[in-house]
Amino acid sequence: MTDESQSPSPAGEPVTEQPTVVTPGTSAPPAGSPPPAPVHTAPPVPPPVPPVVETGPQPGPSLTEKVTALIDQRPEIGAGGAFAGGIVFALILKRIAR
Repeated sequence: MTDESQSPSPAGEPVTEQPTVVTPGTSAPPAGSPPPAPVHTAPPVPPPVPPVVETGPQPGPSLTEKVTALIDQRPEIGAGGAFAGGIVFALILKRIAR
């Protein structure tokens, strides 16, 4: 009977099986039983990378957006602006007619 797990070493001597090391608190496997399968643990998952935030001054809302928001909140300001614009337009027309 030949043992295929023992291969000759370069010196021509058979390789012997490594002795089983028992750590304190554990028991040795019974003789002739296969060694326990190694426990493979997955590598830890790295935390997600936060998105890149552009630094520096950010442009604010434009003047048109500010006025629109103000008129949406207080419509009387829009009516007053239209009245003032009408008066200015009438004064311009009056000067042109002279």
